[in-house]
Amino acid sequence: MARMYCSASLSISRSETPGLAARAQRQGVTLVRLPDRYPLGYEKLLKREVLGPAADGEAGDTTLVLNAETVRNLSWAVRRAWPLCSKLITVAGAVRQPVTLSVPLGISFADCLTLAGGAPGAYAVWRNGALSGQRVNADTAWVDAATLGYLVLPAG
Repeated sequence: MARMYCSASLSISRSETPGLAARAQRQGVTLVRLPDRYPLGYEKLLKREVLGPAADGEAGDTTLVLNAETVRNLSWAVRRAWPLCSKLITVAGAVRQPVTLSVPLGISFADCLTLAGGAPGAYAVWRNGALSGQRVNADTAWVDAATLGYLVLPAG
């Protein structure tokens, strides 16, 4: 049986999607709501949270964990027969309008910053956040398949 793990941040409410769990069950999918946030890339921890000790056995081996962006992109690619050539990213921090954008792969950071209203002064940029990301040159940074977002911080 397939299992789908769904973050509460997706705002899927029972009133908006009546019968979603039942429809999923008829297709052999178990829909499980998870907390709003979990560490990126911690698939094993998610499996253990939902499956308990069974996560280390066959149940864990046959469980697929997908994030919302992957599910959206896969659905669009299959239903519309379109190649995947866009990415959801967040531009946040010292910008005029923090925003989550769907942008084409290859777009420059400068273009993303423009879509976020620009920065009010001198700034430094981290690709994929300050903790696990890396500082990048704002003039040469661009969005690729591994880009999650940009954090813009005041220079200094």
